[in-house]
Amino acid sequence: MWSRGNRARRVQSEEWFRRVFGDAPAGLILLDASGRIQGVNAAFCRYAKYSDAELVGMSLFELVFPEECESTEGLFRARTTGGAGEPVEWRTRTKDGSEAWALVSMSVAAEGTRVVHVQDMTERRRLRLELEQRNEQLVAADREKDELIAVVSHELRTPLTSIMGYLDLALAEDAEGEMSDACRKFLLVAQRNSERLYRLVEDLLFVSSTDAGRATLELGPVDLDRVVREAVTEARPSAIAGEVGLSTRGEAGGTMIADAPRVAEVIANLLSNAVKFTPRGGNVEVEVSGDAKNVAVRVLDTGRGIAEDDARRLFDRFFRASDVEGLPGAGLGLAIAKAIVDAHEGSIGVESREGEGTSFEVSLPRAGPHVGSVTEAA
Repeated sequence: MWSRGNRARRVQSEEWFRRVFGDAPAGLILLDASGRIQGVNAAFCRYAKYSDAELVGMSLFELVFPEECESTEGLFRARTTGGAGEPVEWRTRTKDGSEAWALVSMSVAAEGTRVVHVQDMTERRRLRLELEQRNEQLVAADREKDELIAVVSHELRTPLTSIMGYLDLALAEDAEGEMSDACRKFLLVAQRNSERLYRLVEDLLFVSSTDAGRATLELGPVDLDRVVREAVTEARPSAIAGEVGLSTRGEAGGTMIADAPRVAEVIANLLSNAVKFTPRGGNVEVEVSGDAKNVAVRVLDTGRGIAEDDARRLFDRFFRASDVEGLPGAGLGLAIAKAIVDAHEGSIGVESREGEGTSFEVSLPRAGPHVGSVTEAA
């Protein structure tokens, strides 16, 4: 009576195992001690593109390319005792000769039977390789774009220098005022715009040199409070025209080592953006602070704010937020500001909420960048 009940339980157990084995979503292989297939489930048949009848009796090594036999043998021999082995990638050859990849692990069951767990990774691997290839292409394209910008900027600088020189000469030659007012006005407009274009070219070259690790800074003692006051003074006409309040608070205390014109450019850029994107009746505030190691400048506004997705890309070259159509700008100001801050080994960040305003903060080391990290101009 006991043996009959035991046999019944055994039959039930075997039927349960066959159902679980056959319906498992991952591929399963049963191997004997010599590596021959004793059983497979439907998932592995789909993976290998064989029927179960074709697979049973085959050697495990018939499922791989010749150059994979050694690694497959290592996988098979590695597990000689119970317990699952560490999953490894396995390259196999399907019935039609195509390549398939799986993540496999192996354990040893009763009487030396090896159970191989096969998770199909073919499509995932294909997508991963495709993504890696696209990333490489994007990196290459980005590098080529940077090189193009650097070359074009360099080539523009020479003729611009000549144009600016001749404009200066033309204006200086008219010492007796023989030039008509209209002609002088036209020359002054051309002079201002050529200087503006020259500054843009210089900024592009600076960004390129920063990316390449060849930034050149003219370092010296800088009174940050004075730089901020001058930047605010320059921004005030735009603020008045836009009916935007503009104020400062705080003191940095003492001096810092930096490239004064570059630091002024960063602050001027942040102030210009703050005034531009703050509606009438709003306010822009510049806050200066510092301690023994660092100085910081915060520019806060009560403007429209920045969308979260846009905020992540604000410092990318040529990026313009989605809500600035119709407003002047090339999407370079913040990228240049970040390049300047990076060259000083500082940091720049932004906090914003749509409809509530934006805060930019620049932090710079009081002692300047480390020796050797930049080229200090004489």
